[in-house]
Amino acid sequence: MRIAIDALPLLGDTGVTTYLREVIKEMIKIDENFYDLYFRISIRNKRIELPYLDSKNISINKIRIPNKILEYFWTFNRKKFPLKVFKDANVFWSTVYFVPNVNFPVVSTFYDITPLKIDEYKKFREELILRLKNVVNYSRFIIAISESAKNDICELFNLKSEKVYVTHLAASDIYRPIPKNEVKEFLIRHYNIDYDYILYVGNMGPHKNLINLVRAYNLVRNKFDIKLILCGKTSHADDVFNEIEKLNLSSFIKILKFVPVEHLPYLYNGATLFVYPSRYEGFGLPVLEAMKCGVPVITSNVSSLPEVGGDAAAYVVPHDLENIANSILNIIQSDSLRKELSIKSFERAKLFSWNITAQKTMEVFKKAIL
Repeated sequence: MRIAIDALPLLGDTGVTTYLREVIKEMIKIDENFYDLYFRISIRNKRIELPYLDSKNISINKIRIPNKILEYFWTFNRKKFPLKVFKDANVFWSTVYFVPNVNFPVVSTFYDITPLKIDEYKKFREELILRLKNVVNYSRFIIAISESAKNDICELFNLKSEKVYVTHLAASDIYRPIPKNEVKEFLIRHYNIDYDYILYVGNMGPHKNLINLVRAYNLVRNKFDIKLILCGKTSHADDVFNEIEKLNLSSFIKILKFVPVEHLPYLYNGATLFVYPSRYEGFGLPVLEAMKCGVPVITSNVSSLPEVGGDAAAYVVPHDLENIANSILNIIQSDSLRKELSIKSFERAKLFSWNITAQKTMEVFKKAIL
């Protein structure tokens, strides 16, 4: 089987990047297929360097048409696009809500509908709905990353469930328990962290609910000596920073704007507690990454998060400050509860595997070409 893939996300550093990288890496191991990876790159000499791309089963293809032109035609005038930019293949895998006009079946991955759920993103709604309509209309099958995400798209477009398959995400192998002395030394050397802390990892957009996390932390910070670390991209984070300033928490909250992926396991392992109070998620990969490191987790009781955390996480209502604060306080103050959640977290993470994700993805491809 020859599989064409929109590989543009591999050049980023998002959850979609992790998903696509790990699934391709595992698919190469389990099947003797051929993969045409297409990168939409306007810069002529842009180099693509990824560890497994020298496989004999992979070809690298650069599309030198500007992204805006491609995305315009694929969204609004897809049948009028004048150029053939993809080789013939058995199936095309659309990974970022753009479905090109090809003469072979398309399978598209669906992540979430955040702009439709969160008012702060409403300016993106019209574009997202147009893109999702193309995904629904021109895909043979759709892959959703959680049952929650599947339910969202089936409800939004009145889809039959048979058209949508669920392939859960997983935490990469780099996430694992690390000896405490090694973690302590690493964190002091790289980040000057030599104190107990609560950790958040992810972007800082409005749906991540970090203002409420900051406010909840403020309610309990005088009850124990522990800081809060927010780790991730700070675009759309002005309101969070303003809240930290307003509450005079600058000396208690550390912001890590950019952290190399290989450093994250140390930050997870060093945390007393991981808190992820999101208002909406298509999956919630950082929850699983923390769990694979054996860290106690607090997360929200909404969307896909209970599906990921199972009985291994403590759940809160994302808009309830006292609920979040009390949950943090209960876990921080109880050694036995932290130990219980740590053990459950580590066992829960074992249920998710990129190899399983890749196998299920391959099954959808095979069904699409029948």
